[in-house]
Amino acid sequence: MHFALLLPFIPLNETGAKVPERCLFTLFLIFATFAGSVLVCSRYLVVKKLLKTDSKNLQLINMISAFFGLISMASLAGVAAFPVSSVFWCHMMAASVHFVFAMIYLLVQSYLSFYLNEVPLLVKMLRLLLCLAVVLFLFILMILFPISYYRWNAENEFLPAIKKPGDKGFEIVISTALFEWVMYGAYLIYLMSFYLELREFNFVIGLVPATPKPAE
Repeated sequence: MHFALLLPFIPLNETGAKVPERCLFTLFLIFATFAGSVLVCSRYLVVKKLLKTDSKNLQLINMISAFFGLISMASLAGVAAFPVSSVFWCHMMAASVHFVFAMIYLLVQSYLSFYLNEVPLLVKMLRLLLCLAVVLFLFILMILFPISYYRWNAENEFLPAIKKPGDKGFEIVISTALFEWVMYGAYLIYLMSFYLELREFNFVIGLVPATPKPAE
């Protein structure tokens, strides 16, 4: 929805389909890809350190979780690279990969959180609830999106990225978008909860000689 129709002095578009929104949308997603990848790697190191067990299975699960998290974050670059208004299905494919792998990442992290003694039970339960909310909203989107897309195409000749109030099918398309943003809000709150463990550590970047010096 191009918000210029509702707020004529603030030209914004929730899909990032038009300039200048597309430019801001791309810059934000590039930053989010980098910041998210750093967060996933940092989370992996913290969980690896905090696990109070010698179980190789849990360490392997933590590594696999980081792999899924990195794929999810990297797919944001695809969302930015393929604008929804011009390369619709590539954009949707990248977004689908991001959401599905993000859901798996949250599920695994929720499981691992219950093995971390440093995490309060309330936080563990909150993460589990947020994770279940993301899963629920994602499945709702899997149902609503095809319905809204095909209903929109039956009534309009242009992509829903350029939708505006008054278009036929506008209501169901914007409802689908609202579910997406609520889901993403729960996802971001979940990621912000990692601060509880991250604050207990200092991350240091060091430089080590490639060839050790011989002992004197």
